[in-house]
Amino acid sequence: MGFDLSGIGSVADLVSGVLGHFWPPAMTDEQKAQAEQAVTALVTSQTNTLVEAQKAIIVAELTQDDKYTKRARPSIIYVGLLIFLLNGVLTPLASFVTTMLGHPVSPPMMALPDSFWVAWASVTGIYAVGRSAEKIGSDNPIIQKITGSKT
Repeated sequence: MGFDLSGIGSVADLVSGVLGHFWPPAMTDEQKAQAEQAVTALVTSQTNTLVEAQKAIIVAELTQDDKYTKRARPSIIYVGLLIFLLNGVLTPLASFVTTMLGHPVSPPMMALPDSFWVAWASVTGIYAVGRSAEKIGSDNPIIQKITGSKT
């Protein structure tokens, strides 16, 4: 059993399993095969429609004139970097300066939930990999395999 990147093999397995439980036992193997093909075609069609809709949304976002929408993905990176700067540099610096002036005050640090940092690390990693792939170029055969594009 090989690794199925398209997901069609897993859909076919799911369809055959479901049909095996719900179709009448009086159906012939040929009728079951036709029903499996019809349901698999329906699921594949729905999946293709969903992918095309997602593609249309992404293309619409990228072709519009709103600069923020085009930069929305990196903006979470900027927020994380700003919080790093505040918590890691400015707050300790302010604490040091106030202590040196004889007024030891520890300014509050900005606390965010762990889920923010997981999301931030994920977005940053994916963004960095995507930007690196763009810089390498789409004529690279490895990138063509990953993205499924052809030059």
